[in-house]
Amino acid sequence: MMNLFQLVKTLFHLQPVKIEKLKGDGSNRKFFRIFFNNSSLILILPQEGEYGLKEAYSYYELGNFFHKNHIAKNRQAVERFL
Repeated sequence: MMNLFQLVKTLFHLQPVKIEKLKGDGSNRKFFRIFFNNSSLILILPQEGEYGLKEAYSYYELGNFFHKNHIAKNRQAVERFL
């Protein structure tokens, strides 16, 4: 697997300060918290294969919905939604 620091820099043009592996949820996905100077984000690597790609697309669509509706800026709103 490509180095996560390099992956984040290459795909997103961001410079992470630290990457922390998070506990999984029982699936084959991998979860990471990526830290930057003044913020952080969660990276979810889907499982391999077609199912993983479909699942990743669903997460992408949810992220777009949250962003367009300004939900991601309010952590409590996101937690209530989930």
